[in-house]
Amino acid sequence: MPEPVDIRVLDASGAPAVPERLPVRPGRGELRYLSMSAVDDIVTCPEKARRRRILRYDWGASGPMIIGSTVDRAVEHWINELLQGRHLDVHAIVDYYYRVALPAELEDKKIGSLAEASFDDPQDNAEVALLGGRRALELYIHVLNGYLKDWEFVSAQEEFVFRVSERVAWKVTGKLDVFMRHRRFRDIYMIRDLKIRVKPMMARAAAESLQGPLYMAGKMLEGKFCYFGYDSINRMAKGKTYRGNIDGDWRDIRYELLHSVKGESFGAGLVRHEVPHDDRLLQRAVRRVEMAAVELTSNFERFGPDHHWPGVGDRNPGHWSCSAERCPFFSACPSGGLLTEGLRRAPQMSDFSAEAPVAHAS
Repeated sequence: MPEPVDIRVLDASGAPAVPERLPVRPGRGELRYLSMSAVDDIVTCPEKARRRRILRYDWGASGPMIIGSTVDRAVEHWINELLQGRHLDVHAIVDYYYRVALPAELEDKKIGSLAEASFDDPQDNAEVALLGGRRALELYIHVLNGYLKDWEFVSAQEEFVFRVSERVAWKVTGKLDVFMRHRRFRDIYMIRDLKIRVKPMMARAAAESLQGPLYMAGKMLEGKFCYFGYDSINRMAKGKTYRGNIDGDWRDIRYELLHSVKGESFGAGLVRHEVPHDDRLLQRAVRRVEMAAVELTSNFERFGPDHHWPGVGDRNPGHWSCSAERCPFFSACPSGGLLTEGLRRAPQMSDFSAEAPVAHAS
């Protein structure tokens, strides 16, 4: 195993100083934690960060998000039972998924039923999502059982916090879907992050994601050498066959669990992505969080909490996240719906065609 380095050591000459403290939110006190999703909001759309992280506006919950969290709850229960010496079969965990996990998730999101949630994909709906989530859960329990050959579970849905520097008061927070320890090499750990998706996670998205390097960095600061990988399950595979790309004996196992909704057949398939344990990637991840803190503090000091901040529509017009389906404040946002409407109403070249009458001064 390579010697661990201090992942906080990075040449950042000329870079802005990392703020010791984060902004004080109106009526809510000082912001003390940055999560993965908060960093993503700050970097992608500062205006979303203002509304969601500073003013604490409710962003709502989509149907796919609810299904993903419901499967997470069921997997957590299965692992916790296993850690207590009780092995639940698939039928028992599926019953927990419907009877306990889903109602708890709906209550957390403050909605009455899954049918009230939004779905972006025209083929996706509450019925398809619920059955697809069940198939994804069955598949993942099968996959987790396979890991037990070389690994043992430490925890599920474990929350952890760490400071990127001793000079700052705020902390980074994260949640480990599945945390494992090697049975033979006791000083080696692994994090598996489960993604329940309508489409499989692409290799490029996995490579560019901040999550893997940042979580490995957090564990390095605890003195634990840790690997990280994504287990991405497509719960709406239609007319496709997915093969698990797990190494060794798992290579030839075909993963396809079909379910049918109103005559349409869907499947659940697994794709795995391993994140390289590279000290430079870990250092860069920490630096990206520091720069997010710099940008958040800078926008707060420049614009204040009650005025519009730059949005994703200003930086990247047409970005998939800047739409009425993805943002509940799109229609009233100067960087979103208002900007789009203004461009739509602006005069076009066709308004000044040669056929248009020309007024002459008398």
